[in-house]
Amino acid sequence: MPRFSRLAILTKMGLSCYFVLIVVWFFRVGQSSSLSRSLAVIVFVLALPMLVTGVGVWIPFFDNHRHHASASWREAFRTWRTEIWAVMRAGLWWQPFCWRQFPNSTSFKSKSAASPIPTFIMLHGFVSNRGLWNPWLRLMESKGLRFVCINLEPLLGSIDDYIQAIEVAVGEAEQSSSAKPIVICHSMGGLALRKWLVSQPHSHHRIDKIVTIGTPHQGTWMGKLSLSANGREMSLGSEWLAELEAAERNARPIDTYAAFTCWYSNCDNIVVPAASARLPGASNRKIRGYGHLALVYHPQIMELEQYFPGNVGSNLQQMGQANS
Repeated sequence: MPRFSRLAILTKMGLSCYFVLIVVWFFRVGQSSSLSRSLAVIVFVLALPMLVTGVGVWIPFFDNHRHHASASWREAFRTWRTEIWAVMRAGLWWQPFCWRQFPNSTSFKSKSAASPIPTFIMLHGFVSNRGLWNPWLRLMESKGLRFVCINLEPLLGSIDDYIQAIEVAVGEAEQSSSAKPIVICHSMGGLALRKWLVSQPHSHHRIDKIVTIGTPHQGTWMGKLSLSANGREMSLGSEWLAELEAAERNARPIDTYAAFTCWYSNCDNIVVPAASARLPGASNRKIRGYGHLALVYHPQIMELEQYFPGNVGSNLQQMGQANS
């Protein structure tokens, strides 16, 4: 289990300051105002995160229209609604307060006890932690599946800094199963995994399948607004992304991205343009009307059996139906 999460610490500090300011305002200023005005201000302040999320959804909505990833107004409203709910659950609860709810790994066993069912490796994205995957880990535990789920630290360092943590996670997954692991990545986690693939010898032979969810494979213009190293590396046209792609083509000129399944949304409020989440030659799958964070919890993406090799996936599905 990771000992700490910088994101959890910073989020708790931010929430504490946020609510302290509300209380201070109420007792210093609010009591001298009318009750209705005080309540209106408190409601506005509490709703502010939802309003900010809403702006973050609608601006890329119009930009994606320019890049031919048009969405209907109904899809845009659903994006706003589901993204707010995802931010409240994952950003304000699971990641700061519940990131230790599940063990770092359910997979570490001796070779003699290794399972023929692949182990999942879970890699979160930018300014996030392993609490993002709580619904996935709960689902895996209910199905008796093994996983390795880590924090990528430092929070705002270079994506290159995550290579060693991923190597340790892959090694742990290899010890738990005779089958190659399956890696599930959200956002920046997909780029970190790609960097690991070109940094470790024979890495492609160690992974069965790579699933990316809203990963800015070609970059995002949101990265241009970032002050952190990993944020700038994800910018559209960044030198880091160009060097990564060149290294991948050099290491594997044919079927470079054949092992990838890339989920993306036409309403992604972080990956703009939306097509940046696709890779040439990969299995690119579009989900309509979901934002960047809510996309992680889309039921179609969370159907775990689809990621296993044919026979294993069919057997697990039959077991699940028998148990239900």
